[in-house]
Parts: sequence; C-alpha cells; structure tokens
Amino acid sequence: MTHTKLDFDPFSQEFFDGPYDIYARMREEAPVYYSEEYDFYALSRYEDVAPAYRDFETYSSARGLDLATVRKGEISSFKSIIVLDPPEHRHMRRLVSKVFTPRAINDLREMVDAQIVRFLDSVDPAGFDMVQDFSAYFPMEIISEMLGVPTEYRTQLRLWTDSSLHREIGQIEMSEAGTDAVVDAMRFYYGLVKERRANPQDDMISKLIEAEIERDDDQPPKLTTMEIAMFASLLGGAGARRSPSWSVERR
Repeated sequence: MTHTKLDFDPFSQEFFDGPYDIYARMREEAPVYYSEEYDFYALSRYEDVAPAYRDFETYSSARGLDLATVRKGEISSFKSIIVLDPPEHRHMRRLVSKVFTPRAINDLREMVDAQIVRFLDSVDPAGFDMVQDFSAYFPMEIISEMLGVPTEYRTQLRLWTDSSLHREIGQIEMSEAGTDAVVDAMRFYYGLVKERRANPQDDMISKLIEAEIERDDDQPPKLTTMEIAMFASLLGGAGARRSPSWSVERR
C-alpha cells in the first residue's frame, strides 16, 4: 500500500477541512514531527504530550501562544494566563479555581439552560446548521453573562473575537482587521473593569477585582485592571471558538 508523504501544515485547506486523519498519521508515522517549512516541532501522542505539558522548562508557554508570536520573539509585559509558566501560571490557576468553584458552576445552571433554550427556540425546526445557527452563539452569550457584559455589547464582542481568530488559508500572522479587533475588545473590557471598580456587581469581573493572588515579586496581591481585562478577553475568545459546521434536518 502506497502512502503519500506526511505533511502537517496547520495553515492548509486540508487541515482546516478536518485535521483528525492527519493527527492519526502523525501518531503512527511521526509522533515527534518536524516541519521544515515552518520550523516547528509537534508532539501528537499522549505519552509524549502529557509529560511535556508538565516540563515547562523545556516546553515553555512564555514565548507565545502561536507560531506568529513565537517567530516575533517579543514577549508582552501584559501576560495572559495561557502565556505564563510556573510559578506565575500556578498563581493565576489558583485564582481561577477560586472563581470557578463547584458551587459557583452549579449556580450557573439555570442561566445556561435559559440561554441554550433561547437560541434553540430561534432555529428553523425543519433544519438548521448546528454551528452557524445554534452553537456558535450561546457560549459567548453565557461567558458574557458570567463576566457581567451588558447585553447590548455582546454581539459586537463576539464579532471582534471572531475577527481576531479568523485566518485565511496559508495565513500565519493576524490580519490588520484582527489586530484592530483585539485592541477594540481590550479597550472595552478595560473600560468595563474600571466601571466595576466604581460600581461592583454580582459578576465575575467584580469578584476578580476583590480577589488576591500570590506573587513572587513586590507587586500588590490585587489584580491590575489590565490583568482582569486580559483574563476577560481570554474567556471571551474561548467562548467564540467554532467547530466545523454540520446540518440537522427534521426526519
């Protein structure tokens, strides 16, 4: 049986259409894959990924979260939790654990159910696209509700986040429109955190303002406005990530 040469190109049409066959070949043929075209290594087997995840000295997150930022070699002074190594990452994770307690998650059940039902009620019962017409909307709506984002700004935040994550085939760097969207979203969250400092409410941003973290320097234990804004932006991005579309038809 003849096999084509294994080519893992995360910016190709083949990868965008569905990466799972490629992942299977990598695990079988090249569990430690090196891309000559883009100059990166990729681990694909659990027995390699799991220890690498814990070996932050070798596999650091602090150099960037994607190939574009790693290539630039520039490390922002305003760091998100996903570009931190221990002990800073551990301190932030403890903060997340305080906010996302089992009780806090359980308290969200009614709100989450209501949001899902609202979007499900709006689709065409004769047939709809599971992602484009349904599941793309409620994650961002739920996270916005948790953060305390006013209803009238949520659609714009979702559009900004979609723009920042969008890539064309072969595109490595973020587009100018994507960069502008990141700036606009961060400006919004920064302003919202400042507003919550003046007028606290029963939402996650207000809780983060009151929270304290352990630090390894002389910085105050309270999170800065920028740190909270970046955390909120990160959660929004997680809610906006989409999967390939598939359709549901009534039988």
